[in-house]
Amino acid sequence: MIINKEELKSFIDKRIDEFKIELMSLIEDQINRKPSKIKKREKDKNAISRFCMEDYSYIPIIDIIKFSENMDEVIKRIIKDLYFDKNKKENNIVKISDQKYISILKHDATNNHNVWKHYDMDMIIEKIIRRANDVMQHYIIGIEEEEEKVFKEHIGEEKYEQLKEYTDMIDNLEDHIEFKEKVYEIVIESLKNYQSINE
Repeated sequence: MIINKEELKSFIDKRIDEFKIELMSLIEDQINRKPSKIKKREKDKNAISRFCMEDYSYIPIIDIIKFSENMDEVIKRIIKDLYFDKNKKENNIVKISDQKYISILKHDATNNHNVWKHYDMDMIIEKIIRRANDVMQHYIIGIEEEEEKVFKEHIGEEKYEQLKEYTDMIDNLEDHIEFKEKVYEIVIESLKNYQSINE
């Protein structure tokens, strides 16, 4: 218990000193945190999607299917939104280098940079077709029956059947050679068109 002015002054001085120490500690802590935040922002700038694992939650799948004339138009729009959306830069990871090769943007951990790596055209195009198919099948594979029912009602019976048939053919590409060739051409043409618009 404080009983005189000197003890009161001593108590206040002690509390001020403790407060100064706490304040300095907080300031130092903030100063030390700043570089890590800057590093995190820089790291985020380099963040890209892994090929064939791209986030597509932003793509309006239902509207694309509902308002497209046919499934060829749907796959073109999916390619555009999946790999060339200006607001989803982390997915802008595919480009055609020439007639034989296609390039995929990959993260090189050794120097923390993203680099374009060249791959055989046919192999990558097939992977892109299958990834687009994943997007197209979002509301018909691996979801609750009720959700699929709502989706079917929204796009209509005819579109629903077209979508099922089209995506089933993609699932079994090797059994549909003409269809496979047609879809390959659609995807290559789409990649070239949207790539040239974005350059």
